[in-house]
Amino acid sequence: MLDLHLHTNHSDGKLSVADTLSAFEKNGYTAISITDHDSISAYQELLNPEIRKLFKGKILIGCEVTALVNGVLIHMLAYGFDLGSAKKYLREIPLKPYVGQYVVDKTNENFKKLGIADELVYSGGSNPGTDYVTDFKKILQNNKDKVADTVLEYTMGLGNLWWGHFTDKESIFYVDFSGIYPSWQQAIKDIKKCNGLVVLAHPYTYKNNMGMIIDTLIDYIDGMECFRNGLSENQMSHLISIAESRNLIIVGGSDWHGCTTGKDIIRHPKNGFGNMDANVLGQFTGKMFI
Repeated sequence: MLDLHLHTNHSDGKLSVADTLSAFEKNGYTAISITDHDSISAYQELLNPEIRKLFKGKILIGCEVTALVNGVLIHMLAYGFDLGSAKKYLREIPLKPYVGQYVVDKTNENFKKLGIADELVYSGGSNPGTDYVTDFKKILQNNKDKVADTVLEYTMGLGNLWWGHFTDKESIFYVDFSGIYPSWQQAIKDIKKCNGLVVLAHPYTYKNNMGMIIDTLIDYIDGMECFRNGLSENQMSHLISIAESRNLIIVGGSDWHGCTTGKDIIRHPKNGFGNMDANVLGQFTGKMFI
């Protein structure tokens, strides 16, 4: 088994690098890629032989790079790049506290525009999309008279504000991230300077913007994340057909963020990214592993 999309506590994952490696080793994985958000600091730990030996399989160097396409926030998986060059060209953008506090401040500005006096308070968490769901919903419930019923109904069904509101230009709670994240053109240029490959992450997450994003990037990316838990067979087949039509690399992963309970911490690939063939690593011949 292999998983080419996972996170540690160097971004918004819950476990350390050592605990992550131990977990994937225990569960029989043969290859992984740590793809923390806009951070490669986990790989400094992996240079320590005592930590690296916790996982016997291959580790493809990776990072999930955030960028903007026509004002819409996207994630691109950078793979196999040179760590030395990445220290110079890839931007370290901490989710905690920088992005988290920024999202809270912008959301409170949007509340004021609607005449809502209540405010979110930064909790110190590392995932702006999920850390504020409960408080966000509570504020809207307390201000029903200031928010359309359709918005209220939609929000109450959300488990992740990041993709549901903060990054959706059509939402009244859209957050402009242009002051934080680079354009897609600049992000791809930076990854290429490090000799990395660029893969569009989780296309279906972008909902109504998926078509626009794929059309914009298709001639500039090296691959697409086609296998993923939660996608139907038809959705995965659709992405695979697009990728194959352009001879793009086809990858997949769990987007694992660590355990939330005391139960088994690995999401076994019963479907989704479990369909990914082990030969996928052959697509990264000549690229950097650690």
